[in-house]
Amino acid sequence: MRQIILTVTREERVIQQFAFAARTVTIGRVVENDVVLDHPNVSRMHAEISAEDGKLFVDDLGSANGTLLNGRRVDRAEVRHRDVLAIGPFKLHVAVQEPNAERPTTNLFGRAETIRIR
Repeated sequence: MRQIILTVTREERVIQQFAFAARTVTIGRVVENDVVLDHPNVSRMHAEISAEDGKLFVDDLGSANGTLLNGRRVDRAEVRHRDVLAIGPFKLHVAVQEPNAERPTTNLFGRAETIRIR
């Protein structure tokens, strides 16, 4: 499963970084969210990023102030590597890491073997 890394910035300063391997990531002001953005311009349950059919999507959950993807307000849109979400005064920089493929290694006896990294 691919990993989603969200780097949260405010006024060009990195505040926090989150890494998820979950199918769904919720974003909002209350602690029940996976990513908590404590600001009055962020709705309690603001947005959600979900994996569907090998793609990532962001859904605005009816927030009062909206969700922007690369500067454009969206209700639902596909999210790609290096996209930027804006929620309230925060920017969430999206990085997607694909799962590592099998790679050859050498075991203790010097023989090549294949391991799967998850």
